[in-house]
Amino acid sequence: MVSWTRIVLGVVALGLAVLIVGVTSCGTIVVTNEAELQTVRLGAPLPYIEQNQGILHDPWRTFPLVTRFWSPWENPTTVLWSSWLLDVSIVLLVVVVAFLATREASRRWGD
Repeated sequence: MVSWTRIVLGVVALGLAVLIVGVTSCGTIVVTNEAELQTVRLGAPLPYIEQNQGILHDPWRTFPLVTRFWSPWENPTTVLWSSWLLDVSIVLLVVVVAFLATREASRRWGD
């Protein structure tokens, strides 16, 4: 039988993994030409958001250009769900391994 403590820790670890993956889409990316604005890919460790930022043409735009996630209402946006799920799985694995290593270290060296 699984204890409530393990269930709660699993839910917390999953929530932390989703939060970490979500925050990675808030970063910036450098675009070097107009064609790269057609498919800006955001997220880590694997990009899971694609956004077309070339829709609003600006003749005064200079490159290289530092861009980030913009409004999905103005820039067509696609979420690559398989990449997002793989990202969450990778981060969840790292979070669980870190938790287990911390717990083992505290057992060995005592509290």
